[in-house]
Amino acid sequence: MRAIFLFLIITVGLISTSCVGNLFQDNDDFVKAKVETEQLSLINFSSDTVYYFAIESELAARANYVLRSSEQNQLLPKSNTAISWSQTGSSKSGDKIIVMYWKGDAPKADEEVKSFTVKR
Repeated sequence: MRAIFLFLIITVGLISTSCVGNLFQDNDDFVKAKVETEQLSLINFSSDTVYYFAIESELAARANYVLRSSEQNQLLPKSNTAISWSQTGSSKSGDKIIVMYWKGDAPKADEEVKSFTVKR
């Protein structure tokens, strides 16, 4: 009986949280990824130029890196780009890739950087 009660409370809580989250969801998720056999494709659906950085998750935990904005990691409005898996540090199927993106110059604070993960 306790297990059923706990299950119901958790279920109602999760449903409530997901509904509230959808009501207040910001529209900053304008970069999407498409996983392909030979590469990772990034698509910018916004009207703004964004910059990106993609790195394999285990490598990200060990590496020191600085997010920079340059022509090499620029994604123009309403465009896409392809990144080879080797550029992310990924060596095998199943690797998790962290994709970070931001607008304008190099971000000055963490809240200016959006991110998501994809599985190769």
